[in-house]
Amino acid sequence: MVQTKIDDAAFSKLWDKGVLIHVRSGVWSMEARLDAEDIGITGDVPDFVTLGYKKLFDKSIRNEFSRIVSNARTALQRYGFNFLLVGSHYIPKEAAPELVPVLQKCREEFYNAVDRFIERYEEKREDFLAQYESWRDRLEPHYPDEATVREKFYFDVYSYTIMSTPSYISFDGLLDSLNEEVYLDWATGTANNLRKEARGVADSLTTAISDGTLDGRRMRRVRTLVERIATMDLSEDIRLKVAATRALEQPSAVSFKSLKDAAIDIDRTVMRQVIF
Repeated sequence: MVQTKIDDAAFSKLWDKGVLIHVRSGVWSMEARLDAEDIGITGDVPDFVTLGYKKLFDKSIRNEFSRIVSNARTALQRYGFNFLLVGSHYIPKEAAPELVPVLQKCREEFYNAVDRFIERYEEKREDFLAQYESWRDRLEPHYPDEATVREKFYFDVYSYTIMSTPSYISFDGLLDSLNEEVYLDWATGTANNLRKEARGVADSLTTAISDGTLDGRRMRRVRTLVERIATMDLSEDIRLKVAATRALEQPSAVSFKSLKDAAIDIDRTVMRQVIF
């Protein structure tokens, strides 16, 4: 895991509460560009035609790698929030110890899958070509050697410890407060997304009481919510935390209503006091 520290004079409490984690991954497409000759076109390709790609392996092989990467991104969503920097997730420090082992496991699984693929590369290539023997001369030249193939796979995890709010260049004062407002909007929206989730859980379980279907399986949603609020509530709202805990320990229409009432959206003024 690569560790990077970004320093700036304007310190923000927001960056004392969490880190940014970015998963950078790449999987070989296992495809080659489709040539005009492959589909019987001779001469220039008309402007209304866009040529696609031809497969070099069965898609199930690539799907194995995509599944691992998807598991890592699902974990980022579970333990953190999409951040302003594309591809990065803000991970509260309380949730990081849960997330890191998951990402480490995904990375190990990814490279183990790469090793298995390279070990059987020639075998799998021949199996695929045997299925399309009449097309062998069109496919075979497009297979890279094993060393080149290995370089097409990568899975890296970067952790950024942000010590302050990054500054923006000001054009005649137009962007003087952009950095603070952008982060404030993001933090408020993130906190309210968790509250929206809490209201959804409260409504669902209230309905389950009315229907007589409230059971242990449904109550697991409350337990998960309590854990998420404890580690991921940027607003640090003790009222919401207490209401969720009470809903878990004393499930009833009353406690679920209290949870919903406690989960009303908060405004930017409240979040400003928390994170700045």
